[in-house]
Amino acid sequence: MANLICVVYWLYDERCICPWRHGYIGISTVWLTHRRGQHRRGHGTIKGARLVPAIFNEQILFVGTVSECQALELELRPHPRIGWNLYRGGHKGSLGYRHTLETRENMAEAARKSGHSKRPKTPEWRAAISAATIRRYARPGELAKTIASVKRAFAHGDFRRKPSRRSILVKHGQLDFDL
Repeated sequence: MANLICVVYWLYDERCICPWRHGYIGISTVWLTHRRGQHRRGHGTIKGARLVPAIFNEQILFVGTVSECQALELELRPHPRIGWNLYRGGHKGSLGYRHTLETRENMAEAARKSGHSKRPKTPEWRAAISAATIRRYARPGELAKTIASVKRAFAHGDFRRKPSRRSILVKHGQLDFDL
């Protein structure tokens, strides 16, 4: 991951004078393909940003490795709430950030409503999920598409989606080769 090409970017509007005090500083390995669009669509709701206006300018400040970009971001945003950034810069910039009580209550309510919880799943639920996975991979070409997708992810360093179904297929004897 440290070898990936990464950019440090600055989002600003006409009121912003310098990147040290104004606007939003961020880093991304997928600036052109993904991150810029997130800012354009979400203006203000993106992780780590607040009050990003709907119309803003952008400037790439630095191109380098991920670790170099994280170091520069930490230098430009050494503590929370500088410009439009909520968190400090660098790796795990939100670590130690204290949300307001109201925000924490809203986050807890959203987690309760989402249906995701830490309660254990029943054996019937697990069996149904396992059966659905096996049915999916029984379709012609599905396994080949998954293998190609996993190989692409490993080649590009994108580990956001891990091949979690592989262990299920091995367990049921439907996967007899190693990635």
